[in-house]
Amino acid sequence: MTFGESVSTCLRKYVDFNGRASRSEYWWFFLFCVLAYLGALILDTSTNGSVLFVFALLGLFLPITAAAVRRLHDTGKSGAWWFITLVPYVGGIILLVLLAQPGQPFDNRYGPSAGVLQMPSAPTPAPPLPEAPPPMSPRLDDRGTPQALD
Repeated sequence: MTFGESVSTCLRKYVDFNGRASRSEYWWFFLFCVLAYLGALILDTSTNGSVLFVFALLGLFLPITAAAVRRLHDTGKSGAWWFITLVPYVGGIILLVLLAQPGQPFDNRYGPSAGVLQMPSAPTPAPPLPEAPPPMSPRLDDRGTPQALD
C-alpha cells in the first residue's frame, strides 16, 4: 500500500475499529500523523500559539487509534491491547513491538488477511483430465470378422 492510499484509507475509516490493517497501511499513516504534528508544531511556534497542534492532536487521535486497533487485529491480538500504553514507561514499548509484528497471512476472527499475499483457505482442486478418445472399432474383413492390426 502506498503513502496516499494509506492516508485515504485510514481517514475514510476514521472511527472503524473493525477489520484488519496491514503493516504498510498503519506505518504510512503513522508517518503522516507525525508529519502533520510536526507541521502544526512548526506553524504554532512561528505564530507563538498552540491552536494548530491541539487541533492536529484532537483531529488525528481517533484515526490513529482505530488504525492501531485494526493493526493489532491483523496480528491476531485483541484491540484491548492498545490500553497497554497506559502502563508507564514500558506500555508504549510493548505496543510498538506488537504493532511491528507481521500480520497473520490467513483469515482470522477479525476478517480476511490485510496483506498482499494470502494463503488459500483450502487447496485448489486439480484441473479435470481431458476425456479419453472414443475406442476405435476393429477393422473387419468382407465376412465381418475382425482382422489383426498391423
